[in-house]
Amino acid sequence: MESSLPEQLFLDLRVSDILDKTIRLPRVEPFASQYCTAISEKRYGDAIYARYHIDGQAKDGIYTDLRDDGGDSGTSSNDTRRDIIEGLFKIGSK
Repeated sequence: MESSLPEQLFLDLRVSDILDKTIRLPRVEPFASQYCTAISEKRYGDAIYARYHIDGQAKDGIYTDLRDDGGDSGTSSNDTRRDIIEGLFKIGSK
């Protein structure tokens, strides 16, 4: 798995930190596992969705204060949450 983060604004937790149970981070399953898998498979929409559910505090689906500055997402075509990436691009283009 990657040690660097592809998009530090939204994917601010390192996979290695999530996997290391000695590091005190809130981890709610299945989102912790989904976050790690999605990053390794470059499904960044799925990773963002899991990230904002990983601590168990998201309400009504996802946090509402997400913003993006645009650019190439580099996300995989297998990403099941491409709607998140597309929404972020729309926000960034306004």
